[in-house]
Order: sequence, then structure tokens, then C-alpha cells
Amino acid sequence: MQPGWAWLRAAARDAAGPAVEPTARLLAGVAVAVARRNEVRLPDLALLSTWGPPLPVVVPDGVVADPWLLGASLEVLLGADERRRGGSHFTPRDLAAMVTSLALGGVAIGRATTVCDPAVGGGALLLAAAEALRAAGVPRRLVPGNLSGIDVDPLAVAVAEAGLCLWSGGRSTARLECGDALARPGDSWQEPDVVVGNPPFLGQLRTATSRPSDRRGLPAELASVAGPYTDTASLFAALATGIAAPGGRIALVLPRSFLAARDAGRARARSIRSAGLVHVWLPRRRLFGAAVDVCVPVWERPSGAGCAPPGIVARSVGLPPVPASAAAAPVPAQGAASWSFLLAGLGDEPPVPSLTGLSADGSLGDGCTVTAGFRDQYYGLIPFVVDDPGADLDDATHAPLVTSGLIDPARSAWGSRTTRYAGRRWAAPRVDLAAVAAAGGSLARWTERKRVPKLLVAAQTRTIEAVADPDGRWLPSTPVATVVPAAGRQWHVLAVLLSPVASVAALLDNRGSGLSPGSIRLPPTALRALPAPARRGPWDEAAEAVRAAAGAVDPAARAALLRSSATSMCAAYGLDPEPAVSWWEGRLPAA
Repeated sequence: MQPGWAWLRAAARDAAGPAVEPTARLLAGVAVAVARRNEVRLPDLALLSTWGPPLPVVVPDGVVADPWLLGASLEVLLGADERRRGGSHFTPRDLAAMVTSLALGGVAIGRATTVCDPAVGGGALLLAAAEALRAAGVPRRLVPGNLSGIDVDPLAVAVAEAGLCLWSGGRSTARLECGDALARPGDSWQEPDVVVGNPPFLGQLRTATSRPSDRRGLPAELASVAGPYTDTASLFAALATGIAAPGGRIALVLPRSFLAARDAGRARARSIRSAGLVHVWLPRRRLFGAAVDVCVPVWERPSGAGCAPPGIVARSVGLPPVPASAAAAPVPAQGAASWSFLLAGLGDEPPVPSLTGLSADGSLGDGCTVTAGFRDQYYGLIPFVVDDPGADLDDATHAPLVTSGLIDPARSAWGSRTTRYAGRRWAAPRVDLAAVAAAGGSLARWTERKRVPKLLVAAQTRTIEAVADPDGRWLPSTPVATVVPAAGRQWHVLAVLLSPVASVAALLDNRGSGLSPGSIRLPPTALRALPAPARRGPWDEAAEAVRAAAGAVDPAARAALLRSSATSMCAAYGLDPEPAVSWWEGRLPAA
């Protein structure tokens, strides 16, 4: 965004009326001001009339008054909360140019080359595509007619239409419509040569951003890839790779978790059934307001029947993407569960140790059950949670609620460290068990099932962090995972979870599924798949050490016992403890 938005915010403060109306009329005023500055005569656009006449807006002389100003102004006027609820952010001009260059780079551009954005927003990517087509020799008067887009937000569509009209000098507009791209059947698209997009990032743990659980509105081809926690952006990957013309290219800005997250797996698989993955750009920094790392996968559809997709995917890291010098990696196999190997080597951290020579005997899931709560449990518990900073309540009637932030290796910080839950800070959150039981239903049954001896595993950590609940007193807060070992194996399973080997295996297999490349996000399936060690003697020693660590009060003594357990676990797997233990210790949370 451009610096110096005081002029627009001041105009917004002076505006009055229903929520959408003043915003739309202010944006119309910006469009009029930009047109006046550039001596463009605007036709009868939706932005200029749908929500009322434009409000007078003066764009200061120091502000660049070009078509990009409209989309950036839309983001400023919406505000951070509204953008977060919608999961959308205006794509900065430099990012839009990079994404479109990756998409158009493999296409023979001609006068009839078409570009579509199925999540058009304020039109940034189509503006970048317009400039790229013009630079390639397509006459300016023809360019807008080659562009199309759709978005659920009528105001965003109107802004995109006005921006492209300004770009064309007022002579023509693109083919834009208001609607849900995900709800359109695949055979209703016109097979554009290029598909670009920065679709909304809508995680499914938040009520405000979640889709209906019954997948209402999704055509069969998308409903089949939508899991309970599939980010909406992943559905756009499945959509976009299926609508491009043969030989066409697709480039999307996606959350980096798309490359590895379990619930994006079916969308990944569908995308490479439709088009070959030819490039992945991995920016080293967060490029706009979304609080996640991003990636830009680029796909290419086979040019005809019988054409095989490429066998190598190029990978570029950092700014700007330079496909010609990008590193090469194998293309993910169609049955691959994860594309996390594409994230190897990111960041400045020490390399992940090798597990070559690992001696395993089955998996963790062979001897325990692993479950995790869902959105229903997270929000369902809220009315029954009370704070107990004075420790006046009894665990038997008011179960401690343990969040990920309260789980350290072999230790719970409940009651000694505050935690955030349901939008507020708690000193010692507890769940009123009698009230939950009285309410009945599935939540009461879930609560009862969790009141057993178990291990709790935190989410989004740099090493696996888990703690034992030997008496079954606690309740986990979603997304904390619950592991229930076989009788008498609790400390053995905890030793596996807290071992360097488990953290290495988890990071290698699930890299990129968390909020950052270095964090570990383990769904129950990944926890069950962790290898179990083959050598029983060292495993017994590790279990005793981790049991002692769980009871240690002194932080230094606990750290020494955890290191002893880690060393024994490496021996249990038949591995040299170095460098795995050193790597693991460097990632542990501060005591």
C-alpha cells in the first residue's frame, strides 16, 4: 500500500450512512479523482451509481493517482478485522507482477490470450496481467476484453471493474461478475489460457471464516476434496487447475501450509491430476497482511491428450523469483501425502538431522489411540469455562482446561502461566463438569471420554511438546491432541513423543503444514505414524528418565533428565545421539 493514508481516513471519518454505502461512495470518489488526474472520462460504472453518487475526495499531489490506488484504498477502508474475516488482502503491485510473470512466462502471448482471476478482489492481478499483455504487444484497446474475473464481494468487483476501466483510458472494461467461483460447475468456465489468483485464506477452526459442514454450494468435483479443516484457498487450487485451457498455466498465492497440510491433500492430488506442477516460488518474508507464510505454486496443463506432465518442479526461494536459476526437485507423485520436501532448506536454522539407519518396530499408533478435538468442542466448551486464579475449585468437579500454550515437554504450566482461550486471557481456566453433564448431548459424551489417563500433545511447536495426565484430570482444548497409551505404557509413549527422532520425523513428513516452515503441526494420523523404536532396553531407560522429568520441580534437573531420555531414545532407534540431540535442544522452549 502507498504511504500517507491520512487523507482517505479523514474522508472516511466525515462520511456517514450504512456500513457499505459510505465506503463505496468514497471509493467512487477516489475513482473520479484518479480519472480527473489522468484526464480519463469514465463510463457508467457500477461503482459510480450502485451505492449512490461519489463522495468528493481529494487525492493529494504526493500520492500516485493510478488504477492501483483503488484496490489499495479498498483495503484501507475495510480495516484489519473485516479483511481477516473475509480472508482476503489486496495484492501489492510488485507481488501481482511476479505472480503474473510466473503464469505468463510459459505461454505464447498473442492478441487473443485470456487471463482469469477466480477470486478477483480489487483487481490487482488482472491489472498486472493487463500490463504484461500490453508489454507483450497486445493492443491496449484489446487487453481488457481478454480479462475475466469473479468474486463474492460486489464492492470488490466494482472496484476491479473501475480500476481496469481507468487502466484502459475509459474505453473498455473487463468481463467481471459477482458470484462464488467455487459454486460454479467446472464445465461452465471458458477455459482461459492463464489463471491467476490470490484466493481468500479461510481456516476452518474459526466460526467467522468457516464453510458449512455439509459443503453446501460446492459442485461434486470440489465437494470431494473438501475436508473438515481444508482452507478455502486449497479449493481454489483444485478449481483453477481444472478450468485452464490445454497448454495453459496457473499461478496462485496460497498459504504455505497448502504444500503439507493433511486437509489440503486431496486438493493437491486433484491439482496434479489436472495439471503438472512446474514451479513453486517460496518468498522468505510475509508479503502482505495475512499472518501466514505464503507460496506460489505454478501448474501447466498438458497441451493435448497423451501429453505427460513434467517430471521436475523448479523451486525458487526469496525475492524475486528467478525461474531460470531455480533449484530443481522431483515432482510430487500423485499419491504423495505431502509436498513438504519442497520446503527443505528454508530459513537460517541448522539442517534437520538425517534418520538414515533408523531401527524401528512398527508405529506409535500400534499401541495407543490418538484423537483431536474439533471446532464443535472448542466453541462448545466456552459457556462452561470459569477462571480459578486462586485455585479454589476441585479438579474432580472443575477440570483444568489445558491449551497448547500451557504444554511444555513433560510439564503442564496450567495455573502458573496465563493462557489465551476464546479471545481472552485466563489465569487458570476450568470446565464446570456438572454444567456440561446437565447440558447433555455430544459435548457431554466427549468430555466424559477425555477424563482418562492420557498424554496431551501441543500444536504448532518447534519440537513435539507433550505432557502426561496420569490421573485423567484434564481436558484438552482444541487443537491439542490426546494420546491414550495401552496400560502401563504411558511413560514409554511420552519418551517417544519427546525424543529428537520423533521431532525430526514429524518435521520431515509434515514440514510446512504449520504457520511457519519450522513449526510442527501433527494431526492424529501423523502422530500415529511416528516410528516406534526397536531396542527395548534403551527405551525402558528413556521412559524412566522422562517419568522423573515429569516430577522434577527444578528446571535444570528437568532439562538434564529430558536430555538423558533423548540420548537413550536415540540408542533405542539405533542412531548416534549427535547431532540429533544438539539439534533438538536448540529448538526446545526456554525453561
